[in-house]
Amino acid sequence: MKSNCVKWRATLAHKDTEDMQITIEFDAPQFSDNWNYKLLAKLAFIKQITMGEQLVVNNVEPIETKEE
Repeated sequence: MKSNCVKWRATLAHKDTEDMQITIEFDAPQFSDNWNYKLLAKLAFIKQITMGEQLVVNNVEPIETKEE
């Protein structure tokens, strides 16, 4: 982490499905009105996805089942 940065936490949510949320932590400058922290959080999330080895799927389960 750079010396002028601090850890931030952001919760990202799907705009149509409020139950679908992901919380991430990222480094960003200390608070200032000059920074768009929502954009920085989105960029940090994209970076974490593209660097796949940092992302681990802990659990997968169905939320709907189809009876046949």
